[in-house]
Amino acid sequence: MAAAMSASLAEQLQAVTLAHAGERARVRQQQREGLTGPELELKQRHVLALRAARETLVKLLNDETPGRARLQHDAMVAAHGAPDLSDPTEPYSERQ
Repeated sequence: MAAAMSASLAEQLQAVTLAHAGERARVRQQQREGLTGPELELKQRHVLALRAARETLVKLLNDETPGRARLQHDAMVAAHGAPDLSDPTEPYSERQ
């Protein structure tokens, strides 16, 4: 049962990580194109919500199976080129 739950959490983490990276890239592109106002603010809040969801899933996985979860997370980040938001050395401006 625990293995199935951690697999499900890992799948959710992967989906949220990819969604976060994609949305963040779209927001940055739209900022470069000059998008401002409430629409941009809403999109930025969505990116922050995805980031919070991702961090929660990482914590849940680490609490459940610390070694396995970290290995899965590292493999996923490496495979997809997604930023590792758990890295405290990465500048905050790049973590959003």
